[in-house]
Amino acid sequence: MNRRGMALVVALVTLVVLALAAAGAVLAAARGFAAAAERTDALRARVLAASAARVAALAPWPDVRGLPPSAALPGPELVDGPDAAGRAVIRRLAPGWIAVEGDGRARRARAHARVLLRLLELRELLAAFPAAITAASVDLGATAMVDGADAAATPAPWPAAWCDGAADSLAAVFGAARPGVRVAAPAALVATAGAVLAGEPPAEVGPPPLAGATGLGPLDWSRLATIADRTESGTIRLAPAVGAAGCDRTAPGNWGDPTAPTAPCADYAPLVFAPGDLHVAGGVGQGILVVAGDLVLDFGTTFVGPILVAGNVAAASGVALDGALRAGGAVRWNGSARRRACPLVRALTRAPGLARPFRPPGRWWLPAHE
Repeated sequence: MNRRGMALVVALVTLVVLALAAAGAVLAAARGFAAAAERTDALRARVLAASAARVAALAPWPDVRGLPPSAALPGPELVDGPDAAGRAVIRRLAPGWIAVEGDGRARRARAHARVLLRLLELRELLAAFPAAITAASVDLGATAMVDGADAAATPAPWPAAWCDGAADSLAAVFGAARPGVRVAAPAALVATAGAVLAGEPPAEVGPPPLAGATGLGPLDWSRLATIADRTESGTIRLAPAVGAAGCDRTAPGNWGDPTAPTAPCADYAPLVFAPGDLHVAGGVGQGILVVAGDLVLDFGTTFVGPILVAGNVAAASGVALDGALRAGGAVRWNGSARRRACPLVRALTRAPGLARPFRPPGRWWLPAHE
């Protein structure tokens, strides 16, 4: 073979080698692109699963306390193009515990994420209020009226339907006991002539209440401050307020309206937190009142719901409480206090601040599989 023929053969072989190399490079690149796309899809699926779980955990919650264990409610769906989406379900695991389960898909990739949350149960909230008045010591003035016996009564003018099952919920926690006052020792109760004390028994002696140390159920004072619907301080006068859009929940002194079931603020029962001392100079309100200092209630104050106070309480004649009071210090009471199951249950289940789930201590993202 002459030189020209040899050169042609070499050129052909070189072209074949280059073509094979190019084909290999193209195949390798295609595989690389495919692997990169699979990794991207897997990452998208994981992000969508986690995002769906997080969005569901932060969204307004339905009432899941009454669901049987393992019952699930659908959460929001996130869409990220025609071939990718995330969705979540809210599942009740056991009393007080909720799992938010997120699923994500991106083309053929799938991923799952789970979040463990605490949701307050009615039983653990009711446990803070064993009597109409619970305190380290109680001094009942001549105009005082404290009643723990008639817990099933419906506050006027509330419809009976608002109170369905409330007395049973209270009895499930405390049994048949319906004391008017609960104090740390027999000598810690002083009743002036003229004071009325009713209950079964009228007075009960038990360990010193530690409201200032324990807060409400599993919620300490710092957590209550964080989740409160309203924060109040100083002196305040209560008055429901109505604006163009209905109940004005931002108005000063508006703690809802327990006096008229059809009023715009009848369904507003806030969790109210006072970081220090609080003076209520009359008016009408409802919900849950939590005071980290001392509480003073003036003549003409009406409150429907539970009151939790870290320090001392002073209530003038003409004060009316339908619900229950628990104080870490001393209580001087000259008004009326009626322990009522319906205001307790209604406030503890309807306050927006207590309906929110919260992150438990320690690990809350659960292991998940893909």
